[in-house]
Amino acid sequence: MTEPMFKPVVADPVETPPGRVYLDHYPLLEAPFAITPAPGSLFFSRFHRQDLDKIGYAIDGRMGFVLLTGERGTG
Repeated sequence: MTEPMFKPVVADPVETPPGRVYLDHYPLLEAPFAITPAPGSLFFSRFHRQDLDKIGYAIDGRMGFVLLTGERGTG
């Protein structure tokens, strides 16, 4: 029988914690894609602020039902 050309790759038995790959590769301060939201990472564009103001106006005015929609993937 002949020797195989390549050694089989064996998976590392130690699991990498979620997000660790990104921390090792990119200059991030904390792990991305956490289960819970990170309030410090919240970004408000001018449009976000306008929409939040509209929602607050509807709530303060007790307008009943407010629907906020967005494109797929916008969260």
